[in-house]
Amino acid sequence: CLISDHLAFVRSGGFESGHLLPVKRTEETLKVIIENISYAAEFLRLPLALENIASYIEWPGNTMSEVEFFRAIIESVDCSMLLDVSNLLANAFNLGISAADYLKRLPLERVAYIHVAGGQVRAGLYHDTHAHPINGNVIETLGLALEAGVSPAVLLERDDHFPDEESLDRELTQVCKIMGKFTRADLLVR
Repeated sequence: CLISDHLAFVRSGGFESGHLLPVKRTEETLKVIIENISYAAEFLRLPLALENIASYIEWPGNTMSEVEFFRAIIESVDCSMLLDVSNLLANAFNLGISAADYLKRLPLERVAYIHVAGGQVRAGLYHDTHAHPINGNVIETLGLALEAGVSPAVLLERDDHFPDEESLDRELTQVCKIMGKFTRADLLVR
């Protein structure tokens, strides 16, 4: 059993975004997040996992990459990572990062489990919608993560536009097929 949350913010100083936004990745922010995670861990008394988010922007003045930031947090507090492959692909598309390089630099032994979901490109940005079928890029990146030895479990996320049973079975079969190449992992459906 564990508790997970996105490494993101929605509101600050009276500003309400209505969407998960990336945190500014600086030493100052890192200290605040480590304090908050330490407090939450003490209060909740369950293992914690931080999830990478899908981003559309990078803050000016970031002093660390997302991977460096995650690594610093995970090495400072006793928490793991929930690797959202679809969010990683959104960042690769929207921010011009390499999904393969991102995976190579993560502390993969600390990944608790993986999320996969569908999305779509709108107005030149990739949106992780959780409402569309997973695509080949998601499956390919899931394969890269599993090949690197990540995670004993994968969760297919669907939050809207639920498909008929046959379509959902096709998606689950894709996930199970790639998982079967690398691991005898569990498959969870949310």
